[in-house]
Amino acid sequence: NVAQNCANEDRLRFFEWARTWRMVGADGVNEQMTCAGIFFERDGSYSFYDGKAAVQSLFDLVDHLVEWRKAVHVQPWMNPYQTAELVCQNQVIGYAGMLADSFEKVGPGNAFVFEVSMSALMALKPLEHHFEEPAKYQPVDLDISMLVPFTLTVADLEEALAQVDARIK
Repeated sequence: NVAQNCANEDRLRFFEWARTWRMVGADGVNEQMTCAGIFFERDGSYSFYDGKAAVQSLFDLVDHLVEWRKAVHVQPWMNPYQTAELVCQNQVIGYAGMLADSFEKVGPGNAFVFEVSMSALMALKPLEHHFEEPAKYQPVDLDISMLVPFTLTVADLEEALAQVDARIK
């Protein structure tokens, strides 16, 4: 669809909500409701973080906290450095990321793709909201700039910073 429509359009957004079937073991078939999509920009300005923000808004609508983890198994058409597994309550519910530059079937430009098992997501318990008393002292925001190796993820950095002091949020 992107390849057919990108001749006339500079930006495309395609979504699909459908049933999918996957082989489980030798004889079993697993049927799921799946939401998938692709965001395409001809000028190459669409980034992983633009796509992440758009997909994250879907999770916010259904009131689930989803963690974006570095993908362990990356499909050949995905960029291995810009692909994440979507994990909710320690269960992988999908993946999202940028298409590899070598995957030219969608046309010139770049694309962000995602696939989420909505059956798995909706079967999980939504977030419980708790009131937290405001802090006695006004919080101070501090930006930190650092060079980080590609092997570290944002989750690794957040975990390391949280272990420095309990007052760091």
